[in-house]
Formats: sequence, structure tokens, C-alpha cells
Amino acid sequence: MREGDIAKTIEFAAESFGGIDILFNNAGGPTAGDVTEVDEDTIHYAMQLLFSSAVLGIKHVVPHMQKRGGGSIINNSSVAALRDNQGGLLYSAAKAALTHYTKLAGVRLGPAGIRVNCISPGAIATPIFMVAPHEQTD
Repeated sequence: MREGDIAKTIEFAAESFGGIDILFNNAGGPTAGDVTEVDEDTIHYAMQLLFSSAVLGIKHVVPHMQKRGGGSIINNSSVAALRDNQGGLLYSAAKAALTHYTKLAGVRLGPAGIRVNCISPGAIATPIFMVAPHEQTD
């Protein structure tokens, strides 16, 4: 995830569709490691994928929404942001950061007619949950 790629994608959408009214930030992925097992690379990966991508998406979409007089930004957080054992440690922490950032951005962007909300679904049956360790046979 690179900021330039996010900016180009938003610019492309605005040009292709004549503006942007809605942004839905949705990112997820595995982040391994418990309290004593995390490493710097995994921390950076989790925060870039699950938090920074949404923050940068908001940054680059706001000018387009301001031109149209408002819009709606929806961040897909997770119940893991609020509860233990609902996701990995770093996943949960990054989603908690996104949930709080959503509140802060909503207060700042509300006067411009831009709503910022997040949804916090529970576990959703996707292929990532279907991966099971291979059984070993002798």
C-alpha cells in the first residue's frame, strides 16, 4: 500500500464517474503474533494495511467530496476493536485505532457535510477462515 497508489485510484474514480460521493474503506488480513511474539515488520504491516490505508483514503477523497458539497465515508472496522479474542492482537489494535480515528474525522468533517462512520461486524465466513492446518499422516 502506497499513498501514491491510493491518490491515483481516487483520482481515477473521480474522473471516471464525475466525482465521488461515497468511500468505503475495507481492508483485512492476517496479522500474527502475541504480546511477546510481535516484531517490527508485522506491526508496520498491520498498521499500514488496516489503519493507514483508510486514513490516506480519507485524506485524498475529502477534496472531491468538498467540491460536491458533502459525502459519506464508511470505514469497515471490526468487533475485534472492542472485544478480546475476536481477532489477532495487532488486527484488533489497528481496528481500534480505525474506530477512534473515524470518530475524530467525523467531528472534523461533519461541518463540511461529510459523514464519517464505521461498521464493526463480527466474524464473517471468508476463505481466510477456511484455511486449516494440514493433517499429518504417518
